[in-house]
Amino acid sequence: MYNMYHGWARFNSWEIFGRAICFDMRAAQSWRHRESWITQANHLFAQLCVTSEHSNYVLIRAVRFHSQTLSSLTPKPPRGYLFLCPPNHIQTGPTSFSLPDSFSFWSLDPTGDSRLTEEQAGNLGFPEIKWRLEYYGNYWDATSYEGLAAFHAAKGFDPTSQDLAIHLGLPLFELSSRGKELLARGDSQSVE
Repeated sequence: MYNMYHGWARFNSWEIFGRAICFDMRAAQSWRHRESWITQANHLFAQLCVTSEHSNYVLIRAVRFHSQTLSSLTPKPPRGYLFLCPPNHIQTGPTSFSLPDSFSFWSLDPTGDSRLTEEQAGNLGFPEIKWRLEYYGNYWDATSYEGLAAFHAAKGFDPTSQDLAIHLGLPLFELSSRGKELLARGDSQSVE
C-alpha cells in the first residue's frame, strides 16, 4: 500500500488479487463522549418520543470496512492500481461516518489521475469491489436509562434536558434529520 499525496491509498492489483481488504476507523469517542451521551440520552429520547427499545440506539465507537475477497475471472490479474479514499472522506464528524460517492476506483495510472469506469475496469478483468460496513458501539437497555433519569433528578437536574451536560461542560448532542430518519450527532464544541 502506498499513501498518495492527495490522501488516497494505492494498492498494486497484482498484490491484492484473491485477498480481502479491511480497515478500521475509530470514532473520536473518548470517555468525554460517553459521559456526554449518558447525561443527554434521556433528553434525546424525549425529543424523539422514544419510550421503548432503547437498545436500538447505539453510541458508535468504531466502523470497519471490509471488501469482499477480490477475485477475477482472468487467470492472471491485469496490471493496475486500486485506490481507496482517505479516512477524512468517510468520517464526517467525531462520531459520524458516511460512505462517499467515490470510495474506491481502479486505474492503470499509478498516480490515479485517470480513473477507470466500472465498465472499463470490468472489461479489463478487474473485479467489482463490494464494500460492507460494520459498526461497533455501546448501548444500554431501558432499565439503565430509567436509573440514569432517577439519578439525574435526585441531583436536581431535569433528565429530559441538557442541563447536566451544560453544567459539566460536556459536548452537546443535537438532532439532525437525514431523509426520513433522525440521527443523534455529537457536537465537538462544548457550551460554556
